[in-house]
Amino acid sequence: GGRMIPNHSISTYRGDLNLKPYLKLSDGIDFWESLEGMRVQIHNPRVVGFRGGQEEFESTKPKSYLNLYVVADGHIDISDQATAKGGIIVDLPNKDLNPEIIQIVSNHLTFPFDSSTVFNVGDLLDSTLVGVLGYEKNIFGNGEYSFMLPREEEAEALTKFIKNKKTSLVPLPDKGVTRLEPTTDHLTIATFNLENFAGNQPNRMHEFAKAIQINLRCPDILTLVEIQDDNGLDFLNGSTAAYTLKKLISMIICPGSNYQAINIDPVTHSEGGQPGGNIRVAFLYNAQRVGFQPRGNGDALSETRVDDQGNLTHNPGRVFPNSKAFKHTRRSLVAQFLFKGEKVFVIGNHFNSKLSDASYWSATQPPKLESDSHRILLADGINQFVQLIERRSPGARIAVAGDFNALLSESSIKVLEGEHLTDLLRFIDPRNRYTTNYNGNSQLLDHILVNNILMQQSPEIEILNINSDFMGRLSDHDPVISRFRF
Repeated sequence: GGRMIPNHSISTYRGDLNLKPYLKLSDGIDFWESLEGMRVQIHNPRVVGFRGGQEEFESTKPKSYLNLYVVADGHIDISDQATAKGGIIVDLPNKDLNPEIIQIVSNHLTFPFDSSTVFNVGDLLDSTLVGVLGYEKNIFGNGEYSFMLPREEEAEALTKFIKNKKTSLVPLPDKGVTRLEPTTDHLTIATFNLENFAGNQPNRMHEFAKAIQINLRCPDILTLVEIQDDNGLDFLNGSTAAYTLKKLISMIICPGSNYQAINIDPVTHSEGGQPGGNIRVAFLYNAQRVGFQPRGNGDALSETRVDDQGNLTHNPGRVFPNSKAFKHTRRSLVAQFLFKGEKVFVIGNHFNSKLSDASYWSATQPPKLESDSHRILLADGINQFVQLIERRSPGARIAVAGDFNALLSESSIKVLEGEHLTDLLRFIDPRNRYTTNYNGNSQLLDHILVNNILMQQSPEIEILNINSDFMGRLSDHDPVISRFRF
């Protein structure tokens, strides 16, 4: 019954917003600007994301704060972008970045609601919140609008929710289990960004092993992203991750399996990520079902090629590791497998992030989004390598998987696909096409692409939202799994 919150454009203005002569209240950034410093009321907020509190399963730093991302009138679903769990999807082609999301902050100026409370995406705070709308800088130096609750009596919805809320985290089996199980005639290939995963995180390691066993149902080949070295952020002892991978495998309980690791350690402190962590892409494969023949002796900067017999000269190998495009970025890893007598090549990837992009809420509109230019170069290199495999090894099955830090509609994904690959995520319902949640926006950053031959083998694809919708998450990404009939 109050003011209608814009639910499409953050800004349709072009230029410096500080020079804009008037506010256009159908633009999200102008709408919230018109309310800055005012006492406002929102009804029945629905949680679409969170930051802090019980967000992480095993936190490496204290999270005494808790910010919630909500949409008003959450009991009424009028959005065609709502997910099955009650979140909200980014619609980049239509430039809909969900300006209706409200950030409720808890800090020294606000009512300190209990940060130990477990919130999940879709939770409805069935009451009213009254607070003050402010504008402040975040940890990235960008500005953002914040809803602050100054007094307990004005936080009725939260206090009521907290009073009746269970404090236990949702167990892994209840978060979703894939139906894409390996069979005699079916090969499964999955990808999972483990978010700065090192060998000195035993509790988290045990849960990841359970997720591989329970939720992913023991995939044949698993692309692992953001594997750190054995000692995590410690700068000593180089970049080896042998212990990290060996220990993870020892905790995976998949009857009849024999998991082995494939890894090439990066040049120390050279490929980005947390300082000292030496993140990289690695593989696990079930040697009981999938063949792998090591070849060559490829190291971090050795160029792997495809010989006249259609085999990798270094197996595993790194794709164009000396290319300028991969400078200061995680190199892509390729491995050649055998399943039912057929060659299967898998390329694991972790493209550069969006951290260099300006905020969509910045004063200059439209914001400068330059990170995809770098990803386009990486995508073009991977596509060229796929073509090289196909020329030298006709009939080869090729999968390209990992965290590409790009939405399905971004140019880098289109370049990566070209005429030789198809992104299987195109076949998932757009409202459930997401693998991460950033500031309440559910969005797709992890992909599995296959070449035209593998595309003919009855491909199936699933996203398991076991992290982005739940507190106590193991990672800030969800796993993706695919299956093919041989």
